[in-house]
Amino acid sequence: MLALDPGALIRGARVKGVTDDGGKVTVAVEGATHPGSATGGLLVAADGARSQLRSALGVPVARKVYPDHYMMGDFDDGTGYGDKAVLFLEPDGIVESFPLPGGVRRWVVRLGSPAAPGAGADHLAELVRRRTGVTPDPDTNSMLSAFSVRSGLARRSVAGRSVLLGDAAHEISPIGGQGMNLGWLGARELVPLVCAAMAGKTTGSMLREFEKSRRRAAVLARRQAEINMMLGRPLPRPLLRVRTAAMGAAAAAPAVNLWAARRFTMQ
Repeated sequence: MLALDPGALIRGARVKGVTDDGGKVTVAVEGATHPGSATGGLLVAADGARSQLRSALGVPVARKVYPDHYMMGDFDDGTGYGDKAVLFLEPDGIVESFPLPGGVRRWVVRLGSPAAPGAGADHLAELVRRRTGVTPDPDTNSMLSAFSVRSGLARRSVAGRSVLLGDAAHEISPIGGQGMNLGWLGARELVPLVCAAMAGKTTGSMLREFEKSRRRAAVLARRQAEINMMLGRPLPRPLLRVRTAAMGAAAAAPAVNLWAARRFTMQ
């Protein structure tokens, strides 16, 4: 891009307005080395879940907040599980464990409330020990994170000649790790539209089809994430036994096991 136009990449710019005349879209910028405006055949807004461009375009967001809170961390793997992912369906909530490269294993624990400020690797290791009997070594912790779950879908991802991409269009639960994948898939599907816009050939039908396709993918990913979270929520012991037995029976049938694994990992 820089070889074609050395001035194409502007850093430190803040978009303060968007104008769409039907044929071109113009963004007014300030705070950049070359403040002023930029005009093109297509505007792609990929500025995250709190997108200012989405707000400037007047696109509302349908939001959901879930009663799900998690703490996760990476530790050296001393479990002996090898390359297997393991789920522990416990009365206090699910514990997920899966391998990462370099002999590391990630542990994800569902919490009953947001993690306390300052909760560290020792706390997470103790939660894992209480629920599973396995104690990760806190001294080997290399990543630690706590989060509460929410989602947001923009009411539309195309506004005139402006396109919302990634979390600006769809924020979903981190469960299943599909947020970034949705963004990359959206970017791939957007390539023909960008090429058409550069050639002055972008059509309304192309934009409508893109929006329809990406919204369908985002709704499906959100639904799968919601199901996965629901399966990991605490239950009274009698209901927990029923759920565990049902999942065990499903796991005993290879075809059903493969289908369930693909759904849980959101493939």
